[in-house]
Amino acid sequence: MKSQFSFSDQFEIPVVLQNQTDEDMVVEVVTDSVNLDLTGTTGQRVSVPANDRIEVRFPGTTDSAGTAYVRVVGVSGDDADAAMVRLPVYTPATTEAFATYGVVDDDGAVLQPISSPEGVFSQYGGLEITTSSTALQALTDAVLYLVSYPFDCSEQISSRILAIAAQLMSAKGYKGTTLQEIADLVGIHKSTIFHYFNNKEELLLEVLKISVEEVTAKLNQIIKDEILSPEKRGAHK
Repeated sequence: MKSQFSFSDQFEIPVVLQNQTDEDMVVEVVTDSVNLDLTGTTGQRVSVPANDRIEVRFPGTTDSAGTAYVRVVGVSGDDADAAMVRLPVYTPATTEAFATYGVVDDDGAVLQPISSPEGVFSQYGGLEITTSSTALQALTDAVLYLVSYPFDCSEQISSRILAIAAQLMSAKGYKGTTLQEIADLVGIHKSTIFHYFNNKEELLLEVLKISVEEVTAKLNQIIKDEILSPEKRGAHK
């Protein structure tokens, strides 16, 4: 049996019965569980040959995330024995993310339809929606990686400063973002920022430079796709 489970796992609990006497034994085996659903019989009566062992199995499935307990009791005449196993049950780890972008019209609103996915576990997960007024929203995963990256070098630190500054300025604005906030999130002293950028204004210019380069690259790709699209090629024949 595995040492851990995930939610919705199906399995068999193996129980080994050993007879250390010189006579055959009839043993009644009963199982009980918490946070596990035993899908078959919870008890069996078996015969264990003298000086031998046998294995019996109890099928089951996990009920919910947390900790599962299995108790097994074996009784044969005046002899009895019991054991308890404690196993962790983990939640599903798979997540999905989707992104969309567009332009807000004169009415100041955009309708984005959302449908529920199929084949999900209703007791887990949820829906998380984030919005951003710029393309900097795409840096979220990169920022998390940079913040948790365990090795520091000059290039790494400067990249973390830029990424975190971009996120803060996008969310709070230039005036609402302080160098101290940036330093705290990067995990450095405020004075360290000045080893890489002369002042806050220079930091802003570098952030804008990255944003402009990203937008320019996307526009160039859109123009390229438009020129090379089958409809455009057919129109020039």
